[in-house]
This record gives sequence, structure tokens and C-alpha cells, in this order.
Amino acid sequence: MPNVMTNGFNMMVRHAPALIGCTVGPWDHSYRALTETGECVISVPTAEMAQTVVDIGNCSGADVDKFQEFGLTALAGEKVQAPLVGECYANIECKF
Repeated sequence: MPNVMTNGFNMMVRHAPALIGCTVGPWDHSYRALTETGECVISVPTAEMAQTVVDIGNCSGADVDKFQEFGLTALAGEKVQAPLVGECYANIECKF
């Protein structure tokens, strides 16, 4: 099942080629999918999505289909299999 997670610990490491660092570990439901696929999408929410972002971070994808629960639209990416979030301002497709 596709998942969405809130991540507050991230930073730009390098601009060209782009490299973004973030903290994700085995305590996160998304960790297994990230390590198995080697890909993800970093979605940049709008200011209007602030409460939704908080709510997403306060539940687990192990228990909740977050796309359905929060009325989010999963869009197909061009470079990765992980879904983009249609309501977000931008989506960055990532492979590692």
C-alpha cells in the first residue's frame, strides 16, 4: 500500500547533482519500503495543508491508508514507482 509520511528532519546537502538528506529509521513504517525500493518522493505541501501534514505525522501507514484517510490524490511519477501527492505544491522524485 502506498504511504505518506511527515519528515521534519531534512536538509539540502548538495545542489548539483541534487542530494537531500533526511532522517528515517526502522522505527518508521516507511523505512522498509525505502530500503527495499531505493526510491521515494519528497512532496512539498502548501501552507493550507499544514494541519493535514501534522495529522499524517500522528498516525502510521501500518494502520491507516493515508491517501484515503486524508483525501490525497496519488499520481504516477515519471522516474519512480512511489506515488506523487497531487495536492502538494511540488513533488521531487528520488532514487538512492
